[in-house]
Amino acid sequence: MNGLRWQSQVVWTKPPWYRNILLVLTCFLLFSILTLIYIEYRLSPVIYVWAESRAINLGTQLISIAVEETMASNVNTAALTHFITDSQGGLQAIQYDTGEINRLYSIAAQKIQQSLAELAAEEYTVPLGQLIGLDFLAAWGPAIPVRFIPVGSVETTTISSFNAAGINQTWHRIYLDIKVNMRVAVPMLVHEFPVQTRVPIVEEVIIGSVPSWYFAPGGVVGGFSQPNQTPNESSTIEFDLFNFGL
Repeated sequence: MNGLRWQSQVVWTKPPWYRNILLVLTCFLLFSILTLIYIEYRLSPVIYVWAESRAINLGTQLISIAVEETMASNVNTAALTHFITDSQGGLQAIQYDTGEINRLYSIAAQKIQQSLAELAAEEYTVPLGQLIGLDFLAAWGPAIPVRFIPVGSVETTTISSFNAAGINQTWHRIYLDIKVNMRVAVPMLVHEFPVQTRVPIVEEVIIGSVPSWYFAPGGVVGGFSQPNQTPNESSTIEFDLFNFGL
């Protein structure tokens, strides 16, 4: 009796059509992600350098214009300080017109903030050759547009400074210490670039016995006489007029 022989047969069936589409879409998605990662890797350094330069230029320009317009608005800087002397004419203290100084830095801050609010989006173009990675092709190819959206905030501080300038001579200055935080929003990059500028609004030389320093409410700085200083003794005392730490 012949034994029964079983023969296994594997029948191949064609995968459903939607599986092919799913495979193609998956490959396309992976390719797109890898392409975007490579583009970001190549363009991020270029965009960062350009965004930093543009943000600093914009911030510096806004500060310069605001201070220029503020100082041109009939400001009598000589009236911002008042020297208090003794019967022999020796300097005992300096009194500040804090109300007028406060008005000045408030005007400057408002002008800068208004200019920041009026900033419009800009467009920067990056040559396609930047993606290749070869220096001699970096400036070739069609331009890729990149939108630059600057936003910012402003901080203003009023600083009084005393600096030894020689024997019985002291430089006295009042500064507007202005800091603008420029935040740049571009594709693949959101970064904040601080722009800080110190602008003098009062500069004067005090000749005579220089007092040692103490602070009091009402914008008064002064004290008792201290030993004469030589030109080699360069010391500086600075403080915030509206934050004495008292």
